[in-house]
Amino acid sequence: MKAFITRHRKLLIAGILIAAALGVFFYAAARLRKAGQELAEAINQPETALVERRTLVNTISATGKVTGMEEKEVTVPLSGIDVESVKVGVGDYVQAGDLICMLSTEDIEQNLEDARASLNASSERSQLDISAAERSLQEVQQVRNIDAERADQDAASAWEDYQDALSSLQDAEKAYNDAKTASSEAKKAYEAYQGSASVSSGDAEGAVLLLRYNSALQTESACKTAYDSASTAADTRLDAYYQQVRAKDDSARNNETTVNTRSDSLTTARLSASTSGLTSEQQIRQYEKQLEQCTVSAPISGIITAVNVDPGDVYNGSILATIENADALQVSAQIDEYDIGKIKEGQSVVIRTNGTGEEELSGKVTWIAPKATEGGAEVTYEVLVSIETENELLKLDMTAKLNIILEESENVLTVPYASVQEDENGEYYVEAVTADGQTRRIAVTKGLESDYYTEVSGSEIEEGMEVIVPRTENTGTTLQELLENRGAMGGF
Repeated sequence: MKAFITRHRKLLIAGILIAAALGVFFYAAARLRKAGQELAEAINQPETALVERRTLVNTISATGKVTGMEEKEVTVPLSGIDVESVKVGVGDYVQAGDLICMLSTEDIEQNLEDARASLNASSERSQLDISAAERSLQEVQQVRNIDAERADQDAASAWEDYQDALSSLQDAEKAYNDAKTASSEAKKAYEAYQGSASVSSGDAEGAVLLLRYNSALQTESACKTAYDSASTAADTRLDAYYQQVRAKDDSARNNETTVNTRSDSLTTARLSASTSGLTSEQQIRQYEKQLEQCTVSAPISGIITAVNVDPGDVYNGSILATIENADALQVSAQIDEYDIGKIKEGQSVVIRTNGTGEEELSGKVTWIAPKATEGGAEVTYEVLVSIETENELLKLDMTAKLNIILEESENVLTVPYASVQEDENGEYYVEAVTADGQTRRIAVTKGLESDYYTEVSGSEIEEGMEVIVPRTENTGTTLQELLENRGAMGGF
């Protein structure tokens, strides 16, 4: 026996060690299996929570950047001008009106001098044109007045001639009428004598009456000739008068046309002078304004966040500098297209930044972009939030975390979200733990929901009541199954 032990000593020792190891393994496995079963049973015990009063909020979270509420990009409407000096740098604080930079005024001053010289020369030429037009107008006005006076005199003289002829006509007419009367009376006397009984051959009285009658006829004929001549003369003089009147009117019209033409020329000269002067004056005012624009001042008070030019650069109308008003800060954030419809101006916002630690800053939504932000892979909309809590630690460009409050219910009864269940009728309930450790269903109405808690109300629900929080599927068996699987696979 001793010899056998001696020969197989190593083998026996190995067997003893294997047996000891197996004993330890099975003992440890049994203990571990028991501990796993106890842990699984503990895990499978239902979780409970108390009905508590709290304030619930429904929020949308976002991350943004602190910016100034007012930002101005400093530009001037000039181009091709050298930058003479720059008076500010990034980070400098400026007051409205402080000097930002100076642009060269050399070329503009030369242009202004040329424009003023051109205005003076143009004014002198225009004045000469106006003076010549005034003289020409005065000359034709004098001619018009002289011609009108002469025409009036000629017409008056023609009228006097007509009046004289008319008077002569009236005299000739009277003489002719008198002659006709005398002739008629002489005829009657002669005819009466011839018809009387006393007429005898060679009677001297009859001869006298006949002689008188013939003489009266001759006189009537002469007066008739004189009357006709006077009538013709009167008509001639009247025609001459009308010709003078027409000549006067024609002369007046012609002279008035000439006067109007010269007056229009004077008006044109004055308008040309005014237009020419206006153009030059506009150029002068433009150059004077450009000279003022070469002194670039801050339009608002704030911090210089960008300077885009250096002395010696050629300015071509781009942004010279950017100023942000750091006295009034806001947060600019991008909101996903799925949430932007829930955001409204005036909503309260809780703001946190790394620079201000755990302090919660108050804010309000002040602006919502009407269109999506360009350039991003996702569709987002910019939202601006004012910062209403003062904090000297706030700086531009800090990262800000936002909770935009969509809804809020204060001092309401709440339970964990998972504790509210739905029955087959679609009605909500919670399982309340009774004093004897049993459970009973209590009907509730759901209100505002947050990420974890839900507002509940009902006739039976009370503050401090203990309710069951059901576990999700597989939670109670996962550890036990894991232990069993590892044991079956020989992991221990």
